[in-house]
Amino acid sequence: MQTISLAMIVRDEEANLEKCLNSVRGEVDEIIIVDTGSGDQTLKIAGKFTDKIYNYEWSDDFSAARNFAISKCTGHWILSLDADEKLDSEAVSLRQLIAGSTEAEAFFLPLLFCAGGEGERFAVIRFFRNSAEYRFAGKIHEQIVIKKSNVVGMAAAPVICHKLVIGQERNKKRSRNLQMLRQAVNSEPDNYYLKYYLGVEWLGIRRFEKAAAYFQEAVANIEVSCAMFRVAAVRYLVDCLKFLGRLDDALQVCRDECDINPVYTDVFFEAGAILEEQGKFKEAIDYFLKAMQLGVPPLVFYHSQGTESFLAFYHLAFCYEKIGCQELAENYYWQALAANPNYVCPLYSLFLLKIINLKAADVFLYFKNKKSFILDQWVRTLAGLFLAAGLPQFAAACYEQSGTLCTDNSIDRIKSLLYSGRVQEALKVVSSIEETEVPVEIRIEEIVANIIKGDYSTAKQRALKLWTNSPAQRSKTWALLAIIARSSSSGGYNIPEKPREMEVNETYLSVLENCLHFNFQYPQDTCAATAFTKLKTTVVDMLAESSAQSNLCLAEFFQRKAGEVRSLLDYKHISARGLYV
Repeated sequence: MQTISLAMIVRDEEANLEKCLNSVRGEVDEIIIVDTGSGDQTLKIAGKFTDKIYNYEWSDDFSAARNFAISKCTGHWILSLDADEKLDSEAVSLRQLIAGSTEAEAFFLPLLFCAGGEGERFAVIRFFRNSAEYRFAGKIHEQIVIKKSNVVGMAAAPVICHKLVIGQERNKKRSRNLQMLRQAVNSEPDNYYLKYYLGVEWLGIRRFEKAAAYFQEAVANIEVSCAMFRVAAVRYLVDCLKFLGRLDDALQVCRDECDINPVYTDVFFEAGAILEEQGKFKEAIDYFLKAMQLGVPPLVFYHSQGTESFLAFYHLAFCYEKIGCQELAENYYWQALAANPNYVCPLYSLFLLKIINLKAADVFLYFKNKKSFILDQWVRTLAGLFLAAGLPQFAAACYEQSGTLCTDNSIDRIKSLLYSGRVQEALKVVSSIEETEVPVEIRIEEIVANIIKGDYSTAKQRALKLWTNSPAQRSKTWALLAIIARSSSSGGYNIPEKPREMEVNETYLSVLENCLHFNFQYPQDTCAATAFTKLKTTVVDMLAESSAQSNLCLAEFFQRKAGEVRSLLDYKHISARGLYV
């Protein structure tokens, strides 16, 4: 039986290590942990899984540390992982991989930088025979050196899933990497792989000019046969040029690479995206169609998931829409959703296509007939769109079509009930939430619901409780108390203190904006319609009677609303006539 050792170097990885080691249960026979100076609970967590834990004095050399870990392995094969990675062997196990390829000495495995199972794919050698000739090289961004390419296999699975690191932790690592890479490049000025990695680090901190220069060197000097690095450098170079606004240069890089690597899906997609951004929709369509035709590129190529499927479908649909081919656009939007149901952007486009051409009830029926209310994410998206369009009654109907969200207590469902005039139902949903867990935004809607209901006493009681429990929200609460006083004719709360004025005005306008969601074309409760009219008038009067700044805020609000209507009418006109042909 071929045994497998896991070799890891770690330092302060208490947040990640357990998930990583759990992912290899049953996959490896031995776990080797080399710690380079942890000050947290890393060693304690490692002790749950293995007693083969070693200390290693860090010397700014990743290869040296990894090779020390390898030296402690006794298995026939070695798997190398970082603590912020997990092994997904659901499709194929490591043992199946070995059994299916008796000639291979090492394997490229897919490395997926992912969030929710989707992301950027690289190929890396992380699984190899325990042989003295296979060791890591390079002080940073180290690689296993294998001189005989014919002994390296290419595996589609298992997949290594790398956690996306953001914020201070990522910046700290980038700063360390930049320092080490600059030192390495000083020692090896013609090492274009190191320059590629320097480009990656500069790109990560948005220094696009610096990054582009390093990627250009890498693209020009790394052999085409070394696709693992070169095509990634091409993609990153295109990204940098786009960020710098150099779209023509980015497009030329893509076109050159399409000739050099005609099987590389991603570069065709990128060319289409640039042409789309330039308004050259017909040219873009040809590139998106080619990306779809090519499918997933060879495993060794850097790949962004979806460039061959749902992303290509979506952008293709957008381009067809812009040249007036609505039927084709609609078809490709649905194909994008079918290819990746979690990618909901096409729902926004489909909703807009339908809402400008159909009555609201027919739009709802369209999505119902398309079985769009099965997935919770689609339900929430469509409900939010109906709500934003001033059609809360259809937003509420979206939730009622769902088998799991008909009792949802989200802010959007509460708004859909409240602003369709179903005030008591909205309050009932709020009451179903644990009193101590009601978020501020829902508490505000509860207060508005009681104002609409005419229960000013309860509204005031809730507002005063919000004042006491949420000091940071007192300007918003002041605005609500002022509305209650004005609505109930109890007096007080006329003009806010200057430091509160901006947030008070924002709260007034937020209440006004939400009230405008109430659609008087579909009144479900005539009493509620009267109450919403009164509340809108009250808020407008309070702003108009306040300071010059408040009047200016009100004027800008109405200008914005008018602009939104104008944009929708322009879109409808352009969409109907296909003016982008």
